[in-house]
Amino acid sequence: MAALTFPLHRKQKVIVRQRLGEGSEGQPYEFIVESVSPEEVLLLPVDEKVDIASVFTPGEIVIGFIPGDPPYQFQSVVIRVRRTYLVRPPSLIPRPISMLLISAPEQVAVVERRRYFRVRVLFEAKVAFVLDEKGSITDFYPATGLDISSMGVGLHIKPTPTCPIPRPLLQQQVLVTGSLPSVRPEFPNGLSFEASGEVRNITEMGTGWRVGIMFTSIERRTQDLIVAWCFAFQRRLKREGLPVLEGEVVLDENEAKEAWQR
Repeated sequence: MAALTFPLHRKQKVIVRQRLGEGSEGQPYEFIVESVSPEEVLLLPVDEKVDIASVFTPGEIVIGFIPGDPPYQFQSVVIRVRRTYLVRPPSLIPRPISMLLISAPEQVAVVERRRYFRVRVLFEAKVAFVLDEKGSITDFYPATGLDISSMGVGLHIKPTPTCPIPRPLLQQQVLVTGSLPSVRPEFPNGLSFEASGEVRNITEMGTGWRVGIMFTSIERRTQDLIVAWCFAFQRRLKREGLPVLEGEVVLDENEAKEAWQR
């Protein structure tokens, strides 16, 4: 990963994990940057119910991830957990909350390209929408996968008279499952995956919506397998003399979709 200067700014979303050693990382926690100084970054947890004081320890190293295209990554040190009071409209009553204070990262690096290398391919998928902070979810609805990387997925969600589907919302939390097609010899049985994610973009289509989802919680092993599947699929297309289409689907390319997974 190439290091570069990439200043964090207020209201930016950051995903923070503990570094557990031996290349492993802890559960992801979502934060919003509340304030930034040359020495420190103060982070406000998205889920105010999380007791971050029981999760993060002063002095430990954490991994920060900044969603985007491309995504960025950095390392910081936990300085302390700051307990304070927060007022959020429409309520004017201060509520106690814990905020995470970390050292300002000296360097931020683009996540290695293979992690966000995205291929276009049609596959079967299902999506469920998180309804509230308690984690209540809808039923799983059928969807068509349009593109995938280890960082996220593009879906075509199509409501029908027999299967009405609520309109997706930006930043809505979702659960996604998918079954990628067989790629021989590496994945003769295809590849199934499941992940939690967040809706990052929505495009109206005549038959529904094209929804871009960023993974927010996915097993590292599953991410590695998706990376391997993407490159195996790319090699297959090259062997068959077919074009390798990267990036998210463009809506006027619908007629070419069938060529992506002959």
